Amino acid sequence: MTNKDDYYYYFSLMAASRINNEIDQLMNQMQQIETQQRKFKASRDSILSEMKMLKEKRQQSEKTFMPKQRSLQSLEASLHAMESTRESLKAELGTDLLSQLSLEDQRRVDDLNDEIRQLQQ
Repeated sequence: MTNKDDYYYYFSLMAASRINNEIDQLMNQMQQIETQQRKFKASRDSILSEMKMLKEKRQQSEKTFMPKQRSLQSLEASLHAMESTRESLKAELGTDLLSQLSLEDQRRVDDLNDEIRQLQQ
């Protein structure tokens, strides 16, 4: 072998070593990328599962919301009617009951009151 052959041999070994190192680096990078991909997939699956659960919760809430909304509206209407009744009863409370009777009924009440007084004596 000549020096030239030695030089080519040495150069080939160096090139092969460099190529092996690059292959090793690329393999390491591929492994890191695959690891990241697995982590991302697991994270994505978790997020999708949580989204599905939240969607189901929202649908259930919407199902129970509408009847409650109708019930609230009904109760508010009942409350308004009760408040109106209370106001009219409150206004009636301050009036003289006899003044609301006809003259004949007022005489009859007076007669009954006289009879009660006589019976009490």
